[in-house]
Amino acid sequence: MTGYERIEAALDGKMPDKTPIMLHNFMMAAKEAGYTMA
Repeated sequence: MTGYERIEAALDGKMPDKTPIMLHNFMMAAKEAGYTMA
């Protein structure tokens, strides 16, 4: 099972083979919200 398949399974309420990890780009999210992370 690929990482994408794990996330997809978890979102569909199915059981993935391992705990899915989804990395986030917090700097991009802060920029979109109008904040700086300096």
